[in-house]
Amino acid sequence: MSVCTRTSLLACLAVAAAGAGCESSRVARPSETPPATLVAVDAAAMPQDPDPRQPLNDLKEARFRAAIEGLDFESGLVVVTEPLAGQGRDAALAYRAEGLDRLQANRRTGALTSFALAVRADAGFADAYVDLGRTLVTKGKTAYALAAFRTALTLEPDSVEARYHAAETLARLGRHDQAIAEMAAVLDLEPQRADAHERLAIWLYYTGDAGGAWQHVDAARDLGREPPGQFIALLEAKSPRPGSR
Repeated sequence: MSVCTRTSLLACLAVAAAGAGCESSRVARPSETPPATLVAVDAAAMPQDPDPRQPLNDLKEARFRAAIEGLDFESGLVVVTEPLAGQGRDAALAYRAEGLDRLQANRRTGALTSFALAVRADAGFADAYVDLGRTLVTKGKTAYALAAFRTALTLEPDSVEARYHAAETLARLGRHDQAIAEMAAVLDLEPQRADAHERLAIWLYYTGDAGGAWQHVDAARDLGREPPGQFIALLEAKSPRPGSR
C-alpha cells in the first residue's frame, strides 16, 4: 500500500470516528461536568450517618414503657389494665412512699414505676395519680401527665393539687384558655393560694388580658408572693398603670 493510500485510509477513519457511530465510545475528559442525573443518583446513594442518640432514646423509651406497664392512657384518662390482685390501699401507700423517696433522690424512672404500682394496687387512690402525673411531667410526658391528673379529678373533684397540676400541664401544652379556667377553679377552692394567683397573672398576660394580669399580681403580692421581675417588666411595658405596686 502506498503512502498516499495509507493517508487516505487514516483520513477516512478519522471522519468515521467523528460521526454518530463513534459517539457512544467517546471518553469524557476530566474537565467535563458529569450529567446532573448522575450527580443526584450518587448523592442519594451515599450512606447517611446514623443518629448517635437513637440507641439511647430507644433505651429510654423502653424503660418508660416498662415503668408504666399495666396502665393505658389512650382515652385521656389512666385505665388500669393489669391490676395487682390481692393488693389494696395499704400496698398502694407503701408503693407511694417508695415512689416519693425515689423522686426525692431524682430517680425518676424508679419513682414512675412505684407510682404506677400504687395505682395498679388501688385504682381508686387519687393521690397516687397526682404523684404519677408529677413524675410524668419530669419525664417530658406531658399528655400522659394530664391524663393522670384528670383521673385524680374524676376520683376527687375537689382535689386542689390535682387541679393545680392539671392547669399547669394544660399551659405546657399551650392550651392557655383551659389552663386559666382550671386555675380559676383552684382559687375557688383555695382563694389564698398565692402561686395560683401568680400563674394566672402570667397566663392572662399572654392571652392579652393585662388588666386581669395586674389584678392577680396584686393578689399574689398581698399574699406575700412577688411575681418574677422579668414578667413585671413585660407587663409594665405592655400596660403601665398608675398606682401599680
